Amino acid sequence: MENTSSIISKSILIVIFIPLILNIYFIDKIGINFAYLVFAIQIAAIFFSLNKIKVRYKNRQVLTLFLIFILFMISAISSLFSEFQLQSLKISFLVFVTSIFILLLSYSDSHPINTLMKCMKFFVYIGVVFSTIAVILFLFGNVTYVNGDTVQALNLGPFRLYQVIMGMPPFYRVASLTSNPNTLGIILMMSQIATLYLMRLKLLTRWKFTIFYVIQIAGLLLAQSRSAIITSLIMIIIFSILVSDNFIKRLRTLGVFFILLISMYFIMIIQPVGIFSRFQNGLSDRDEAWGIIINKILENPFIGAGFGVSGEAYLNELGIKAHNVFLNSLSEIGLIGVIFFVLIWALGIVYSFLGAINKSKNKIERSTFALLFSILFSFVAHQMVENKLLVYDFVMFFWIYLISISTHGVNLTKQKDLSKT
Repeated sequence: MENTSSIISKSILIVIFIPLILNIYFIDKIGINFAYLVFAIQIAAIFFSLNKIKVRYKNRQVLTLFLIFILFMISAISSLFSEFQLQSLKISFLVFVTSIFILLLSYSDSHPINTLMKCMKFFVYIGVVFSTIAVILFLFGNVTYVNGDTVQALNLGPFRLYQVIMGMPPFYRVASLTSNPNTLGIILMMSQIATLYLMRLKLLTRWKFTIFYVIQIAGLLLAQSRSAIITSLIMIIIFSILVSDNFIKRLRTLGVFFILLISMYFIMIIQPVGIFSRFQNGLSDRDEAWGIIINKILENPFIGAGFGVSGEAYLNELGIKAHNVFLNSLSEIGLIGVIFFVLIWALGIVYSFLGAINKSKNKIERSTFALLFSILFSFVAHQMVENKLLVYDFVMFFWIYLISISTHGVNLTKQKDLSKT
């Protein structure tokens, strides 16, 4: 019979990652709204763990739960003032009911480090698989069309494997199994830092780490997601500095960082080399969307268009999304809602940083908090040009989970538990 921690761990992983299928290209093209089916699977996973959820919490856990509940209420109330009331209310429930239960499950997990490591391993595996497919199709696939989209396809007997591509030849932007290169970039942005983390804890051999990491970086570069590449670099630098044992190592890391920064600036901006020429393409019409959103915010900074519907309300004719979580949230739930959103994020950043610099904690704990801080802090920059938070997406639920671990408030590690991951 499974123990409580194992049941909770499986439920958390299902609830976080099952929405990933909504980003898969052929699922996206079926024409059926899978979001409700995915939500039903999440609810089923939560239901089987309900009796494992504890009812006593620490102060920081109560504070986090309180803030997310208030944000839920603000989002639900915003739907009452929306032209898309029912749609906004549905999205509020989908996002926040799931998020609240992730917090409850995580706070009830007696071995949170085991669950986090399983989560990181899953990210590494999907990163390696998606990258491998992307590289193989980039090298050997033939350019053709599927459902009106340009793809690279490879026939494997009775099966046909293909990926969406964008941009101009010969350096197409690749999406692997996802529907958009930026989505692939986000997955690999997470998987590469997870790979470094597992290597730091010696849960990957050096050979496996090298192979896994090289293939993921290759996939990330082929996706040509500028935000994901830059955010990955920020994550790597922050994580490396925080886990360095002494001042000399930190200084060396900073030196390598500045050399990389200068080199990247030269090959991407000054004298762009092939695949990096996209870095000169500006904001890809984001600034036009931002202009519209900012004007709407200034008209009424306290009552927005309704949670989750700014695209339909303001940007439908433009055909693109806001691509900025802060502007998007301001336009949907107003200033007060954004304040609570930022407070929740700040709790995760502050507690993870304090854990990372706490000398009394062991190597595993400090490395774990360094991982949490590097992702949560770097995400601030990433979400200035993307909008994957406060939406029904696996990135949102992973973000909530990272905050739950940061604010867990207990000794995360027990050495004997690591063998179970």
